[in-house]
Amino acid sequence: MHIQRLREKLTAEGLDRVVEELIALAAPTIRLYAQEADEEAIPTGASKLGGCPDLPAGTTWPAWHEPMAFIGQINLADLAPVDLDGTLPHDGLLSFFFETNGEPLYAARWGLPDDAPYLDDYGVIDLSPSWRVLHHPADPATFLRRALPEALNESARYMPGSVRFAAEVTLPAVDGPELWPLQLTTHERAAFIHLEHEVNWGERWQDGGHHLLGYAYDLGVPTLVACDEEARGAAGGWAHADAARRREIERDASRRWRLLLQLSSSDVTGMDWAGGGVLHCCIERDALPARDFSRARMALHFL
Repeated sequence: MHIQRLREKLTAEGLDRVVEELIALAAPTIRLYAQEADEEAIPTGASKLGGCPDLPAGTTWPAWHEPMAFIGQINLADLAPVDLDGTLPHDGLLSFFFETNGEPLYAARWGLPDDAPYLDDYGVIDLSPSWRVLHHPADPATFLRRALPEALNESARYMPGSVRFAAEVTLPAVDGPELWPLQLTTHERAAFIHLEHEVNWGERWQDGGHHLLGYAYDLGVPTLVACDEEARGAAGGWAHADAARRREIERDASRRWRLLLQLSSSDVTGMDWAGGGVLHCCIERDALPARDFSRARMALHFL
């Protein structure tokens, strides 16, 4: 949603008292609109979701206990006109891979054998090897299109989709720390909830909620909290905390992390994140300007 459209919507929903404050909180995002496409019709190095990746010669296909699924790639030069804050690099290709057997991370969390080498001495699963975010700074047109590995399971073979981008904005979650100072009334809160999905997901359901940067569309545990807790080995802290402690955790997580990519379940690519959920990729705030994508984390959210 564009900023002028957002202003009109906020007013129409009866949020006149806090329109300017909400406009100030609106975060730039780069919306991804995906469309079904033939693999051969997508040029080498072009932005895409699913299908087969384009990688520099000699690049090892990311794997954990099996080859990872190719989620998508972003030709960063495509973002220059829509990355209004210049947040992302504008050279090379950003590639996303994820461990999935049709139910992302389910095999990792609950299906590993007792002698799995990725379990530590206490039986705790380290999920950090289960995704890769790779930045290839060379000219993507020189890369090679890689066939999917034979060992890649059928549920992790996604249909190709071409991508176009648009500069839009997103709003924080109704319970997010950004909105606490506004002290929304019951009526304002209900109006905001009604509008939040349309703004952060898209005005048309079929467009999906794919976007780079901006605010995440949360389902359950706040996205940034989930990434922060996983990174620090403190998963579950927020869920078992009281209201005051939850606020501290959320505030700290928002200081350390930001959303990099959000991908919703999609009929275009056949990606289904645990029955209609959302896959989030977050990155530490100081890692993004340093182009250190090894400090990104992925988190799956579903109802």
